[in-house]
Amino acid sequence: MTGPGDRVLVGVSGGADSVCLLHLLLELGIPLEAVHINHCLRGEESDADEAFVRDLCRKLGVLLTVERHAVAEIATEQHMGLEEAGRAVRREAFARICAAHSLQKIALAHHAGDQAETLLFRAARGTSIAGMAGIRPAEGPYIRPLLGITREEIEAWLKARGIAWRTDSTNLSDAYARNSIRLHVIPQLAASVNPAVIPHLGALAEDMAEAEEYLRKEAARFRPQVVEEEKTGEVLLLDALTGLPGILQKRLILDAAETASGSRQDLGREQIRQIQALFAMQAGREFSLPGGFAAVREYRGVRLLPADQKAAENGDLCIPVAGIKEAVYSLGKWQFSCRILAREPGMDMDKIPRNQYTKWLDYDKIKHSLALRFRRAGDYLFTTDTGGKKKLKDYLIDEKVPRRQRDAIPVLASGPEVFWVVGMRISARARITEETLWILEIHAEHTGGET
Repeated sequence: MTGPGDRVLVGVSGGADSVCLLHLLLELGIPLEAVHINHCLRGEESDADEAFVRDLCRKLGVLLTVERHAVAEIATEQHMGLEEAGRAVRREAFARICAAHSLQKIALAHHAGDQAETLLFRAARGTSIAGMAGIRPAEGPYIRPLLGITREEIEAWLKARGIAWRTDSTNLSDAYARNSIRLHVIPQLAASVNPAVIPHLGALAEDMAEAEEYLRKEAARFRPQVVEEEKTGEVLLLDALTGLPGILQKRLILDAAETASGSRQDLGREQIRQIQALFAMQAGREFSLPGGFAAVREYRGVRLLPADQKAAENGDLCIPVAGIKEAVYSLGKWQFSCRILAREPGMDMDKIPRNQYTKWLDYDKIKHSLALRFRRAGDYLFTTDTGGKKKLKDYLIDEKVPRRQRDAIPVLASGPEVFWVVGMRISARARITEETLWILEIHAEHTGGET
């Protein structure tokens, strides 16, 4: 994890894991400094954690950097969850301090329980081999020396040496999904399935990491034979791809789609399946995909078109509304006003607008790759809370919308998934619920002509 001459920045929260890590690295003689990031989320408790870490590092003779960041305010401004905002703040601070203090590595106190929790969380949400590789022991400048050690072993090690630590009260709350996994799911699995659930999940992560590395190398070996990249940003997946093993096909498609869209964030099994299906279709068939790019069947294979090029080719006006705070857009003879609202605790659901042309939608579910446009082949929307969906074409037919009007109705969509048929219904998946944190308010106004 470290080489000759490496100096390490240790993240110290004051909890048992980070206190153990600091003492352990000192015992090993690793040159280090410490950093404590106060997220200012728990008032006096956060301040007490900071004071504890200051006193600890003073007694140990360790140089400490302390930073205070109002993470709740940052989360609100950036439309992020608290955990995501806190992680972003820490990562930025770690990188900046390392550069300023000539430190080469960043030591974090993730342990075996964190690894097990991460694997179960990702598996439940939906992930792939790469996701099931879990937290890596060494990843760029980050090292995690305790990843193979359980929380019980850490606390026993500290108690044997008479070393104190702080306990974060939020770790005992069920408000966070990860806490529920740690406090309830893993203990239940240990009691009813196997007491060794944590080390077994850790071993699974190692196996998956090896499989992911092998797959990465194989994909790199075959890519020149089945993928052509062009200066325009287009990527052509040649028909020869279909002769490779299925798992390798999926990896190459995923890598190519990331190249075309510029991000892997909105890409998953369904998008890969759609691209694979095009190889069995006739030339000219296409799909619009999350990230704003499109896949088109050609005579030599399947071409992936970047978002801006596809928009220009269709004459469509794909207007991104992801990440906005307040903005106005025009699409043909339509004008749209958008803004993001924080959902008020205990908000009365009767406050949700019932206006035909003003809608509130759950922004947490739809903020990625959102666009205002007109309908395309393959568009669909969810019509029931249980996941039932319908093709947009069928929905418009059921609503008895005349054929000549269908192409003039704007939609709010992410790839082929429609969240609002303007002037009509919203997707069941976009409805405001008690779990909603952020609301997209969007108002449509027709500026003239026939609607």
